[in-house]
Amino acid sequence: MYHRSFPTKSVPTVSAPVSTPSVKIKSSASMHGSMRVETKLVCCAIDFGTSGTGFAFRDIAGVVLPSAVLSIWQYTSSPKTLTEVIIKETPTGPVVIAFGIEARNMVKNMDDEERRGIYHFRQFKMQLEGEGDRNKQLSDAEFPHRTMSLERVIQKVVEFVRDQAMTQMSRFFPNLSETSVQWVVTVPAIWDQAARLMMRDTCLQAHLSDVMIALEPEAASLAIRKDLQSELTPGTVYLMVDAGGGTVDITVHQYLSPTELRELYPPSGGMWGSTKVNSDVISFIGSIFDERGDVIEQAKQDADWLVLEDDIETKKISAEVGYIQNLGVLCIKNALVKLNKPTFSALIDKWNLSHPEQQVKNLQNMKLRLPPSVFNDLITKQAQITSNHVQHLINEIPLETKVLPKVFMVGGFAASSIYRNFIQKALPDHVVKWPNNPISAVLEGAVEFGIQPMSITQRCVPYTYAVLTSELASKHPGQLTFLTEQGQKRCHVLKTFVRYRDNLEIEEPTSATFYPLTPTQETVLFSVFKSKKKDILYPNDPDVFLVKGGLEVRNIPNVGARVEERAINVTLKFGATLIHVEAEATGSSASWSESIYSNPLSQPLYHIAFCLDESGSMKGTKWEELKEAVNAFVTRRLEKFPDGNCGDTACIVTYSSTARIRRPNGPLSSLQRHPLHSRSGGGTSFAAGLKLCDTALMQARGTNNFGGRTPILILMSDGLCKNGLAEMKLIHSHYKDCGLKTFVVGFGTDVDTAQLESLAAAVGGYISFGRNGTELLHAFTHISSSLCSQFFNSV
Repeated sequence: MYHRSFPTKSVPTVSAPVSTPSVKIKSSASMHGSMRVETKLVCCAIDFGTSGTGFAFRDIAGVVLPSAVLSIWQYTSSPKTLTEVIIKETPTGPVVIAFGIEARNMVKNMDDEERRGIYHFRQFKMQLEGEGDRNKQLSDAEFPHRTMSLERVIQKVVEFVRDQAMTQMSRFFPNLSETSVQWVVTVPAIWDQAARLMMRDTCLQAHLSDVMIALEPEAASLAIRKDLQSELTPGTVYLMVDAGGGTVDITVHQYLSPTELRELYPPSGGMWGSTKVNSDVISFIGSIFDERGDVIEQAKQDADWLVLEDDIETKKISAEVGYIQNLGVLCIKNALVKLNKPTFSALIDKWNLSHPEQQVKNLQNMKLRLPPSVFNDLITKQAQITSNHVQHLINEIPLETKVLPKVFMVGGFAASSIYRNFIQKALPDHVVKWPNNPISAVLEGAVEFGIQPMSITQRCVPYTYAVLTSELASKHPGQLTFLTEQGQKRCHVLKTFVRYRDNLEIEEPTSATFYPLTPTQETVLFSVFKSKKKDILYPNDPDVFLVKGGLEVRNIPNVGARVEERAINVTLKFGATLIHVEAEATGSSASWSESIYSNPLSQPLYHIAFCLDESGSMKGTKWEELKEAVNAFVTRRLEKFPDGNCGDTACIVTYSSTARIRRPNGPLSSLQRHPLHSRSGGGTSFAAGLKLCDTALMQARGTNNFGGRTPILILMSDGLCKNGLAEMKLIHSHYKDCGLKTFVVGFGTDVDTAQLESLAAAVGGYISFGRNGTELLHAFTHISSSLCSQFFNSV
């Protein structure tokens, strides 16, 4: 459906007051559009990390436990154990047999027969990142062909950790019920909304009665107030660097008071955590012994590989604390089972000949001594990436004073002296500090977040957000146009609600008023787009994306009244995790609401049927300009797939008074390699071209509906023709159930404008005109951008 917009100025409101430590807390501020008050006795936070998992808890009133108690695990003095699990299928469903270091030890002592009876998963948290795919399958660590639902694995792990936490909390709080616990689960701040929501929902499936999501560096910001209080005065600006196993997460905060923080810059970071050092060591070993590229992958499927990985982790930790004896000695005898001793020695000699600056030593029993600098260099490599990003952020921060921001570091990687010292030296003009126990800072801060969720009083919007609407096409020359049932030419535009890096109070609403297109329109779909650009106007612009979800408003009241009397007020609220969209109809009690994701829809695939005019009037320069326009279309589409794996298919039909298939159904990318050369000439018959296009589309559809691709028809002409309407309607009837979208492009100054407009209007398609080659190229590029942004999926 279409709608038009008459924006009104948004009116910010005062955010909800900060809750205080008591048995009644305002819960789930980061996950829900509204706050609710529930009675809780204890707050327990779970830090579910890439390499390590732990929990912490205290009573909300602070009477029994004034500060958080950290989890206790077998085989380690750390509050975190390995994020590793053994799951066994039983008649009643999957059951966790062992978790953490216990799971690692159990696997290492299993034979192949025992291994086939269980599932072994490790370091799987980052599989949640991205679009929050709830159907994603997780592969077994040693047998990749054996899989289990990622959502199910995380659910079982959360259940296990919950039970461990309840057992340890009962020692301080006898008869504690699970419903009296406010649960908090931490996630990286750089995760998008869908991944956060999937984590929240999985925790609810694991029977956590109430759960909040805390962003890891924000939780750390609440924790460092104890150890680094002397560095914090009202107005202090600092970067919180949470350097964990998988990610380095960075937020920029301003300290306002002991109970208030303000976010000054959207969270950022990357996959620069400490596990990257481990994988780089394995890559180094592979460069010596894995000439064919299969030795390492096969070795990973053997339980003895875990011994090598444990050895690497031990040596890395030794390097981090400055312990250098036997630092580079790794035992790989059992890990690389395919290598016999002579081959092992020969490969080392070959490496040393070609790498005099990185000599490795062959020790007894197939032990390998790496160059002393390897671990140090690989740790500093990750520290360099982090410090470069921190410096970039410092340059971007909008400071009100000239006081240099400080840098605080937490997380397991921040416990490394090599890592910390490098960043300290890389930022000589800044205070660089870390708390006494950087490993537990996120856990302790997450407990405080669960008790005082409103401590973060203001956030920096990570994207520009806008709602799709439409305006008269005359205001926007060169844009794709559609015709209403009344024959009015309109084009889609975006009404911006908030801009990238705007500062908003938590749950602060922004509003605009919209109107239906006609007095009888009863349904409007309000679709939300996002971009890193501050100013966006068109949904088919580069780097503008349709996000998942939307608000469909049905049964709009006052049917038949003037559109000005049927106003719909739309409000967007931005919390930590979801965008909440609300709509109210003026003069009515009707209202609608929906929480939507803020991550883009996954990029769909298309089958594109080009129906191109090759009549006599297209000779010479016009034909060359058309070829350039088609090539620009293909190039823009392929740019969406930087790895080159675009799965779009296409065909080209050209027509004059007759039609022919110039490029049969095949990969879209092939159109770049095989451009159109010759042209037949003759008259113009839309009917001939569209009829053959219908045949080509029918062949492409086959028995599997285009292989899941959405069909696209692009009709282009520069001539005069009065037929084609029946054929256009027939194509629409054949493929509308597959989601067919139609684009009509007129070229030149002699084109039959009225007939092309009627063809587009008959099937709800889009029309664009190019008076010359430049405008034709612009029109084809706009259509390609429309496919990338998917804006037509929202109308």
